[in-house]
Amino acid sequence: MRSRAMRLLTMLVIPLSLCSARLQVFIFITAALFSPQAAPLVLFSLYLWSFFAAILTALLFKNQFKNNEPFVLELPPYRFPTLRQMVLRGWLEVRHFLRRATKFIVAGVVLVWLLTHLPLSAVPASADTLAGMIGGFFQPVFAPSGSTNSSPSR
Repeated sequence: MRSRAMRLLTMLVIPLSLCSARLQVFIFITAALFSPQAAPLVLFSLYLWSFFAAILTALLFKNQFKNNEPFVLELPPYRFPTLRQMVLRGWLEVRHFLRRATKFIVAGVVLVWLLTHLPLSAVPASADTLAGMIGGFFQPVFAPSGSTNSSPSR
């Protein structure tokens, strides 16, 4: 945007606009604070309120940020991708992900295996392993959330 007034108005409205990150926050809030019956209505209301707040803000401040320029949106020429471009791009993205993630995945698998198999005298994946000891240490912290011991006493 060339106009300073339009940039300022946009800065006022952007925090009220919707995005995928805001959806996650809305879902978390509704799941934590409302019943399963009320949560969908509350989520929909939050979305409507966001639309309303963004439009209301733009309408309230449009007179303070006057703009005489026409709205021009410059778009590059769009072309359909070829099958070769799609396959090549997909392969490059997968390869990039695998190169970066493999280190963490292998390290995580090895760490979990070690924690569930050490000390060697303990039965694998039991409460006597390092993982079991760590879980026992954190059990009081997670007990209020409803998680229980590994004993099947339900």
